[in-house]
Amino acid sequence: MIDPVEIYKGILATRGNSTRCTVNDLERFTGPEGARFILVWLPFGEHYFVIDMGEENEEFNKKFNRAAYVFDTDGILHGIQDDKYGIKALRCKPYKAKELLDKLAALHLICTRELEEYLIANKIIFKYMSLKEGYNLQTSLGSCMHKCGNYFYLYEDKATFLGAFKNDKLIARCIVWNKGEVLDGENLEPSLFRYADRLYYTDGESREILINYLNKEGILLLWGKENMGGFSYKQWALKAPKCLLEACKSETPLSWMDTFNHFDDKRGVLYSYDWHTNGFDINDLPIHDDDNIGYAFLQTRGGYWDADRGNFVYSAYEDRYIDADYAYFSRDEDTHFSEDNDDFVYVKSQDDYLLKENCIQYGGAYYAIADCIYSSYEGEYYPEEAYEDYIEVSYGNDIVGEDNPDFVYCEREDTYLHIDDVSFSEYYNEHILNERARWSDVVNSYVYIDDNDENLK
Repeated sequence: MIDPVEIYKGILATRGNSTRCTVNDLERFTGPEGARFILVWLPFGEHYFVIDMGEENEEFNKKFNRAAYVFDTDGILHGIQDDKYGIKALRCKPYKAKELLDKLAALHLICTRELEEYLIANKIIFKYMSLKEGYNLQTSLGSCMHKCGNYFYLYEDKATFLGAFKNDKLIARCIVWNKGEVLDGENLEPSLFRYADRLYYTDGESREILINYLNKEGILLLWGKENMGGFSYKQWALKAPKCLLEACKSETPLSWMDTFNHFDDKRGVLYSYDWHTNGFDINDLPIHDDDNIGYAFLQTRGGYWDADRGNFVYSAYEDRYIDADYAYFSRDEDTHFSEDNDDFVYVKSQDDYLLKENCIQYGGAYYAIADCIYSSYEGEYYPEEAYEDYIEVSYGNDIVGEDNPDFVYCEREDTYLHIDDVSFSEYYNEHILNERARWSDVVNSYVYIDDNDENLK
């Protein structure tokens, strides 16, 4: 096991406390107490990096403010405190170790031969796929269209799904509209570029990785570098798929559209509207004031606004459209349902509506069975949070209600046992497991089997 403090002192000694070091042909400068500079040592080939994190990384600098960081051979990160009180190592939490390594990889600083294996494990891979395939991935990144890839079927020939993957895990994604699909909202002239729709990502670093790739590919950002929108109504347009109006009239479930969400069904054009800035409640939408707009695709799970009939949402559970003003949504079942549907009940502990068949009623409230503990002896469920109402019995192998008379506490066993399995000792004034008890005529009571009668008097 290495000594992080000795590693730190050794590096300073070999460098003569120099503030100059070359890493990957890039000169980096540092001092032990530098506010913007940190030294990182890794056990792979015993290499260290002296890194200028940059003024723009203010949040990162606040989090990593030690003079140096040393990874030991077990992968544990230690922060080195070097001040007037001396030098000491402070163990860091695991998430900081991962964040620091990810930052080094993102800055392309970890690329020595000894760390090739690490880089391969953390390599970012970009994949294009169909919209259906992309939205049906296991990871949603906060998408309301997760597992609803089939709702995008009308747009498959107009756009693709782009995902950034790290260790086979999706960390960032967006829709990329094909060249010529995005139109000028005023004259409907096609653009010569591909455009990325709204970006979704795990964190700011993942966003940067995706944006850098898009820039490299010459793909422009509809929502800007900060992904905040800010574009005007009808600034951009998209020629509507041929069957879009027919799909709307036949009440076919369709996708939420981040950018091209207002459908002029007379001209066959989808116009841009920034819901992030202006809101997506029915009362906020231009569909009220624009007579040419027949539909707005800003409803989750296949629903959309219809200018003629108002706000309806699709219920996959009931297989029909229902008025949104009289509808509820179940996250657990991923569906809307009508307010008079008795199949669903509200579960306060989850702040969600669940199917009644998957719940129990206890104390006047409903609880998900998954959040309950089953009593094999009583054949009943108890909410796990109602811990004052039940006790563990039989060495923790079961539970019963706390007032169940069939179980008594055995002090030496430190558990509640069934009354048939114990004997009460008036001598000790406690219950004894039958296997450990015997009758004593000396004290006229049950005692422990290893008790000596001569010592009981």
